[in-house]
Amino acid sequence: MDGEYIYKFIRESPPGEVNQVVQDIRALGLTDEDRIQKQLQLHHEDSNSPVTLSQDERAVLSSESKLDDGRYYDQRLQKSFAVNFETMEAIDVEDYKEKPIISEDIVKQIQKVTLDHYLSDVSIGVLQKDANVPEYSIMLVSVKYNPQNYYNGRWRCVCKYDTERKKLSGTSFIRVHYYEDGNVWLDAERPIDVSVDDTGKLSDALIETENANQRSFNVELSSLNDKKFKELRRQLPITRQKINWENVLGLRMRNT
Repeated sequence: MDGEYIYKFIRESPPGEVNQVVQDIRALGLTDEDRIQKQLQLHHEDSNSPVTLSQDERAVLSSESKLDDGRYYDQRLQKSFAVNFETMEAIDVEDYKEKPIISEDIVKQIQKVTLDHYLSDVSIGVLQKDANVPEYSIMLVSVKYNPQNYYNGRWRCVCKYDTERKKLSGTSFIRVHYYEDGNVWLDAERPIDVSVDDTGKLSDALIETENANQRSFNVELSSLNDKKFKELRRQLPITRQKINWENVLGLRMRNT
């Protein structure tokens, strides 16, 4: 197996912790850099990770925005770039005019969502494969990394907007890792499927459906203590009697 499955842990790393996972894997003596870089690439594409182009510009990675030579492009900014997958900084940034310019109306609607709806760090990506095809791929990614308080999280909205069918469809994803006293994951998703009568109402549709999805997540979270966590443990052992742990500890100490 030569570490094949261990390398795959990189792809499934929690938000904001992939470099620590890579560091631990290298410490185990698994130093196949081709495999490491490939899994890093997949992790960041799956997560739609933000990449820094300059002090004022960020792009969002995805498999859709990957070019044949391994570079990526940001259609909104009309630039292409390579990526250092460990620092998530762009390399060799160049102008890129191969794809149609994104409609300014679409960009303004998405920016309105980020200004009015998102509280923390947010990056956006917009793609249109062909000017003759009235469909846009929209990615909104907000991250909150707080390792000092033992949690990291990511919210993603990934959807398609068809201006001809007047349809917005996709998924809201949330992934949070909390590890102060244990190791707890929240990994959930909710569908997006709404009608948008006019492009000028795209921001309202996005905000409304994301608010609904957030409320759904909140309801599920509020029931964790009363339902899900209780289902993971027994109220009493099979004997239906509580164990006196002090006696058990004393017995073990005498036996040793």
